[in-house]
Amino acid sequence: YLTVDDVTMHISHHIGVSNMFHYRGTPISREMLFSIINGAFRHDLNHYKTTLVVRAHAHYFVNVRFTTQAGLILPAWQAKTSYMVKKSPLGMVPGIGAVRLQIEGSEYTQQERFRNIELIQRPPHVIK
Repeated sequence: YLTVDDVTMHISHHIGVSNMFHYRGTPISREMLFSIINGAFRHDLNHYKTTLVVRAHAHYFVNVRFTTQAGLILPAWQAKTSYMVKKSPLGMVPGIGAVRLQIEGSEYTQQERFRNIELIQRPPHVIK
């Protein structure tokens, strides 16, 4: 848990991933639901009521917002490795980028920056 001003975030690296593009919002939505349930059972501890659930590990960006809560799966800083080609549907390139949160009081804004690296290929390994 990390609280900045009046915004409490639950931040963790690991999250389940979906290889199906249209289900990529499901893992973070599930984490948000768990966060809401935890907050309901910990009604005396306001710092456990999270406004933002942040995860990574999936190498793509997802932003899910509900009325009282938001969830982010952050993009990666990993290029098109052989592992990513094997794991990604149709050899899709992972998302490279960052998300910046600016927090003031109980409000926050978010800014995303992504880079298109589709034309970048791994250099061949050359032994001389």
